[in-house]
Amino acid sequence: EMVRGLGLKGGQGPKRIVAGTMAQESRNPEELEAMGQTCNFLGFNLLDTYYRDPALLAKVMDRYGIHSTLSHHTAFGVGTGTLTAPDPGRTHAETVEDRLRRNADAHYTKLAEPFRAAAKAAPGGGAYPHVRYGILFDEVEQVIDCIGINRDPFFLGYFVEYLKRNGLTPEQVGVKDWKDVRALDYTVPDPRALLAMKRRVNSAKARMGADEALKTGLSGKTLGDGKDASLDAETLELLGEGGDKDAEAGKDVLSAEDKEAMEWMDAIKAIEKKIKEKDKGLTLETEKRLYHWTTRFKNAYYDQFLRSASEAACRNYPAPFTASVNLQPQPGWLGLMFGGECNLFELGREGVFRCLQWEDWNCGALNTAFGSGLTRAASRKRGQERMALVVGHVPGQRLMTHLAQGVRYVVFYLYGPIHCIGPVWGEHPPSLADIGGTLAQVGRLEDDMLAATNRPAPAALLIANTSEVNSTYRNQGFGYERLAIFRALLDAKVPVDMVGEEEIVEDGILDRYRVLYVADPHVDRRAQAAIRAWVER
Repeated sequence: EMVRGLGLKGGQGPKRIVAGTMAQESRNPEELEAMGQTCNFLGFNLLDTYYRDPALLAKVMDRYGIHSTLSHHTAFGVGTGTLTAPDPGRTHAETVEDRLRRNADAHYTKLAEPFRAAAKAAPGGGAYPHVRYGILFDEVEQVIDCIGINRDPFFLGYFVEYLKRNGLTPEQVGVKDWKDVRALDYTVPDPRALLAMKRRVNSAKARMGADEALKTGLSGKTLGDGKDASLDAETLELLGEGGDKDAEAGKDVLSAEDKEAMEWMDAIKAIEKKIKEKDKGLTLETEKRLYHWTTRFKNAYYDQFLRSASEAACRNYPAPFTASVNLQPQPGWLGLMFGGECNLFELGREGVFRCLQWEDWNCGALNTAFGSGLTRAASRKRGQERMALVVGHVPGQRLMTHLAQGVRYVVFYLYGPIHCIGPVWGEHPPSLADIGGTLAQVGRLEDDMLAATNRPAPAALLIANTSEVNSTYRNQGFGYERLAIFRALLDAKVPVDMVGEEEIVEDGILDRYRVLYVADPHVDRRAQAAIRAWVER
């Protein structure tokens, strides 16, 4: 009724540009019907909700012109399993690729089975044929760190293989022999997680009949792999506690969790011992290089992990299904690609996803243009579709900004209407009027929008992942300088593209441009040489 009172007419939104929202579960047919009507008035063609009767949900979607919905099947059930050595005739990388692919297929086949079963039972297939897009998980989150690499002989071997493949020598990472190489990323275990592990270890020791609780010997000063991490007195006191008082003594059977905890504690103690020995070969230069290549290895494995999940998800839903991780708003807020934890240009160039998704989370329009411009640049080589998660109230200007950067999937977060999570707008009349009115404009302009592309830009702005990796040592605020340059060029009506180091080195992309702006303090030497040659020409 609130939307009807705004004078909006149903069905005026886009038909091929996907636009919709996430909403809470509908509790009864009347609520589901009202939600469908509301979406129709606003111009949506996608609705992400749950209803216990898939057939009725599908009927409501069809009645109100809603042709799409989402899946939220997490990728974190995917992994390599236990590996001890490369498969015969395969490298570590090929073995990992094979395991991830097989495990991802099994994971997503199992997750999609209930949808397929419901589709067989429901007239017209229920909601299953409507699933167009999948969010694999929310925000960038690394799936391995230096502790995990160093405690696992297979992954340590994989790391060494990666270094060799990229032309490094043992001396360049501070050792004389490959067998002495260790990954380094300054990961510091969460003190509370350490405490939980210690209590489990103590409990296990008690069950084995140990005379006293395990003494870990952790100093609390150097828990990371190469960098001090001071802990407060309360944490140190917790880490110094004795065994689990509730443990049953006399049991000699350890659970898998017990054994895992003991292995982790042993790994952490070994790391601390290595730090105390102060490896003389690890100078500041080699330490930085080792950190740089550890980060790039983690990114490479992250890409393998995400690609396996994305491809398996796409195989288990009807075409034209596509999927991506929801990348958080750092590009728009800070002008960064996640501080070295994720290289958007690699994600795009390696074809990790069929679609690239970014959330704007209340960014202004110019910052939104930067974030969507960055995903446009990342998709340049393979032409992936792009999706925007539009977050917050009165988002019409940001919607148009995303569309102007070539985005063709838009999801408004979050309908609500109850305040259960996120900034909901389902009972906010200014937002409802803004969304409905803007989508009506998009509906009228849709054919022209889909026929158009961004015109060639004379200017380029470098986004160097090397700077983001090295910001661990010195962060000079270059992300804000990137944003300032981008905003100044837009204000001057100068079209600008963002370019990555990889494109400069491998594709010769600078030949397209008249000027390159650089705010980054660290740039790959190969890219530096290519930039110099381009300037001299």
